[in-house]
Amino acid sequence: MRERARRAQETRSKKKENFLDKYAYHIVFTVFALVMGWFLISTFWKSGPNVNTTLVNDQHYIDSINGLRTTFTVGPVSLFNEYKLVDAKALINNQASNKKQLYICNKGNK
Repeated sequence: MRERARRAQETRSKKKENFLDKYAYHIVFTVFALVMGWFLISTFWKSGPNVNTTLVNDQHYIDSINGLRTTFTVGPVSLFNEYKLVDAKALINNQASNKKQLYICNKGNK
């Protein structure tokens, strides 16, 4: 009987865990995962000009580069007048290459 009373008293006096004590690690790891996810998405999200509407010879971009006061200046290329970026990419077949070594040109045909 005494043992039963002692256990009953322990259960009554036992402090119940509140929400933060019980789920603190879960909350911390969830916030960390959300911050890392946001960082990765914002880092690797495609940014830059719209290739379907931006002209290759974009005067605003040319002016912004020349305004940096570097040792060179940039200007429009007459070949790309009225070309959009998507047209220029198709023209020069701009593709990434996974080849570790490029082929050497044949020097025998002059």
